[in-house]
Amino acid sequence: MTHRDFFKIIIRMIALFVFLSSFLTGVSYNVVAFAEYVDTTGILITASVVLVLLGVLIMILRNPDPIIDFFKLDQGYSNERVKLSLEDSTALIKLGITAIGMYFIVINISNVLFSVIDFFVIKSSFGQIEGMEYSYFGLNIIEIVIGASFIALRDKIAGLFESKSEPEEL
Repeated sequence: MTHRDFFKIIIRMIALFVFLSSFLTGVSYNVVAFAEYVDTTGILITASVVLVLLGVLIMILRNPDPIIDFFKLDQGYSNERVKLSLEDSTALIKLGITAIGMYFIVINISNVLFSVIDFFVIKSSFGQIEGMEYSYFGLNIIEIVIGASFIALRDKIAGLFESKSEPEEL
């Protein structure tokens, strides 16, 4: 595997992580606002931001070469190749996907637990409070499901990152 191929994999994984984090954070902040203030301008701005993020993600996933060229990531190494076999690179991709999935689960499990505790403490102490929001609880559950899906489907997701070129002998 060349350094260019290695950095393509890393850039694609980072782009996927950044997109998911940005998208889910943006959705979680805007769900409450959309529920209370249905404004066409706000919806259009949010939709355009999501479309721009999605467009950038697709561009990076399809062709990370401009990033590698701009930062000269594949230059300055004593060896032309990274000493990884095809199996090692696939394992590295699966490990990265698993790490992203675990990140989503670990970060959001605490939010879900605190939401459940808050719900029962507030409900038992004060009864139903008007205007109390539970949308973040649902979004945290969705992020946990996404993290679990990443872990469960890591083989199929790793197949999306594999190079389309012919494998070379090391």
